[in-house]
Amino acid sequence: MIRIIRERSKTAVPTTFRPPGNKTKELTLLKAKRDHLVRLKTDAKASHGFSSSWWNKAKDQLIVESCGKCAYCEASATAVSYGDVEHFRPKAVWWWLTCCWENYVFSCQICNQGRFKGDNFPLLGKPTAAPVKVTATTADSTLTKMIGKLGPDPLDMAAAAAHWKKLFTTEKPDLIDPANENPESLLAYVADDNQGTVTVVPRTSNAVTKRRVAACIQYYGLNREELRDLRYDTYESIAEAREALAEPNLSTNRRSRVLKRLERFVSKKRQFAGMSRYYLIDKWQLLPASLRA
Repeated sequence: MIRIIRERSKTAVPTTFRPPGNKTKELTLLKAKRDHLVRLKTDAKASHGFSSSWWNKAKDQLIVESCGKCAYCEASATAVSYGDVEHFRPKAVWWWLTCCWENYVFSCQICNQGRFKGDNFPLLGKPTAAPVKVTATTADSTLTKMIGKLGPDPLDMAAAAAHWKKLFTTEKPDLIDPANENPESLLAYVADDNQGTVTVVPRTSNAVTKRRVAACIQYYGLNREELRDLRYDTYESIAEAREALAEPNLSTNRRSRVLKRLERFVSKKRQFAGMSRYYLIDKWQLLPASLRA
């Protein structure tokens, strides 16, 4: 897992997710929340009525920002599936963030859906209360006045940062948010040449780090068998290149070509770049930290 860098521009963020274009979307969401509360009076299992059409227009840009990889496991998602617009904070609880740009990342279906993350979102603190109060009897005119209060303008960097900081400080989430944190400061990797696997582990023995990495392993499925095997395929390639660099008679030209090849492994576009950076930049110190950019 690596940091996902948001592109905050009018060409990147669709108009329906920023003022004034978000007014219709937010009003639709507010009405859906009210109508859901009405249905719950007669059906305790009533669905929330939210529609994927509300957030699917975000997918193209999210794919660009994550280079087609799952934001959680870093496996290539677009190569084999359509992938999901993932709500980092589940809309089942944080309903007002259903149409919030700041709450989206692109993920594979395996990490996102029922087998792993689903609606799971463990906290050390308490869930943040909704910024507006909607009841089963809230009038349309009152809902209209709530527009603009559900989330920040994604083009306003200061507002977006304050929004995330407030949630993070209050809730103290266990899961790492790759769009707002640097996962590389928390994750490390252990290769097993006998088993042909690479396993995610905490980078330090700090209690908070251990707790958060354990949550990511559990709810993102970071150590599922398929991922450990796939990571090893990449690890084996960079380990062989490391061995080549240690050859006593390696020419300057050959060394330069091997290092240039290794640079591709730490690019944000490559699968498991976080793991490659851990070995090539941090542990083996073969490449400069500036390549993380």
